[in-house]
Amino acid sequence: MYYTILFSAEKQEKQVIENDHGNQSSCSGVPFSENYCLYAIYCLTYSITIIIMIVNMSKNIKFVLPSPAQFALKKLGNDINSARRRRRISKDMMAQRAGIAINTLSKVENGNPNTSMAAWVSVLSVLGLTDNLKDICDLKNDAMGIILEDESLPQRIRHKRIVHE
Repeated sequence: MYYTILFSAEKQEKQVIENDHGNQSSCSGVPFSENYCLYAIYCLTYSITIIIMIVNMSKNIKFVLPSPAQFALKKLGNDINSARRRRRISKDMMAQRAGIAINTLSKVENGNPNTSMAAWVSVLSVLGLTDNLKDICDLKNDAMGIILEDESLPQRIRHKRIVHE
């Protein structure tokens, strides 16, 4: 049905261009306003088709993390796996306590970057390892940020003059 509407609207649009030269006559017995409506439907369906294609293309794009970030996630996943096993917690029990599926736990332990941050944090919480999360981007740990901030400090500070009226 979609293709029928699209094709008939395109055909009507061609008839309007070929047969109508400024006057609002009808094309093959169909008034001009109805031809215009069919053309509008054609344009709308064409636009929707383009939007759907763009959305589908964006789903196929793979996001690639930089190598250091991939390495960090793999290491964190391995460390989580080791911590779970040291505590003698099964995957089933860990997933249940964290409120996630076993497949999600496996993704966390494998360092999958597509796993939600909430899953990572809930697993770390079950293990009692969330204390260091609040310090990840702390100012004292951001050496590069401190250097950049020091470079942008003004050479001297001028006080604003107060004008007495």
